[in-house]
Amino acid sequence: MWGSVVFTGRFRQTVYKRYREINGVMVPVADPQTGYYSAYTYDAFSRDDLIPSLVQLVVRASRKGNQNRECKKWIKTNGFLVQRICEPPSKGESLEVFWQEAVKLTKLWCMYTEAVNRDLEALKRYVSIKIERLTLDEIKNEEFLWGKGNDGRVCVSSSLFESEVAFGVKLKEVKEDFLAPYQYAVLHYVAGEVSYNIGNVRIVYDRLTKHENSDTDTFSIQAYLEPASLLQALYLWFFQLLTEKRKVCPTCWAPFTPRRRDQVFCSDGCRFTHHTRKRRGQQRKERF
Repeated sequence: MWGSVVFTGRFRQTVYKRYREINGVMVPVADPQTGYYSAYTYDAFSRDDLIPSLVQLVVRASRKGNQNRECKKWIKTNGFLVQRICEPPSKGESLEVFWQEAVKLTKLWCMYTEAVNRDLEALKRYVSIKIERLTLDEIKNEEFLWGKGNDGRVCVSSSLFESEVAFGVKLKEVKEDFLAPYQYAVLHYVAGEVSYNIGNVRIVYDRLTKHENSDTDTFSIQAYLEPASLLQALYLWFFQLLTEKRKVCPTCWAPFTPRRRDQVFCSDGCRFTHHTRKRRGQQRKERF
């Protein structure tokens, strides 16, 4: 009898110790003394800080206008995004491509943060909602994402979707929790984008184990989902986060498990930092 297979993520990322930029491309450089490419590896799925650090990169670079410098720093610390490196390549990663992928992932991470932190004003930037009464025939015939046979329809209009998304939620429920349709619409979009960017992930295993006792013997394997690049690994890690009951701190961008429903920040330090930045920003506006 075969045991159950449990899938976990695994990705060994290579980081070279020497790089140089050639025409906007980061290229690993061999050690001049040995002639070898000096590098080290780490398991991307053991690092909760990878996406937060990428988001912080985009925020800093967008504010200060030094995206190439910030991208280089991240690559030198964490490695390439868009390709898996088994052998030292003749070409590395374009800083332009790196930046585009970092911005795309950051936007999704920020949208997820705003949705789980119940930031209604932020969600209204992406979504507009109208409530319609349904006729008796519509109630009988239409099916909605949230069920069917309700007395009203929440229509979500947004540039995120190719067409309107109808949620069959009762009007009473909308009045009691007006935020929920916005959260559902944005999270629905984020989950779809994250899933799309995962692509085709390989299923691999590294060992076969035999389990024996006095009555019988069984076998099991240790199975892994193996992405093709660090970028794909980050999206797979993001996808896993969507299945968990966690939030994302809007100050340090790290995921955390909230102790109460209205908790927004992962720590008092991040809460204090957020309010300090907000106060300073308001003071600058008043000054000018």
